[in-house]
Amino acid sequence: PVVTRGSTYPTAGGEALKLDLAAPAGGGPHPAVVLFHGGAWMMGGRGDLAPFLPEIAAKGYVVASASYRLAPKHRFPAQIDDA
Repeated sequence: PVVTRGSTYPTAGGEALKLDLAAPAGGGPHPAVVLFHGGAWMMGGRGDLAPFLPEIAAKGYVVASASYRLAPKHRFPAQIDDA
């Protein structure tokens, strides 16, 4: 798989939101999976899921692990808006 880390997908609330992307080698199209880390909207990061990206891409999926703004600095529903 081809893995790209740290691409900005939008900027929200003054923060650049990043995502990591993995794709199968070769041409597509491929089905896609988007992952959001756990942490009760308050902790964690997209890197928590990094080991899973190549595994999922090896099964024929494009997979993205996306970050979102964390509470309490950013009040709910900022996290949903980011997703």
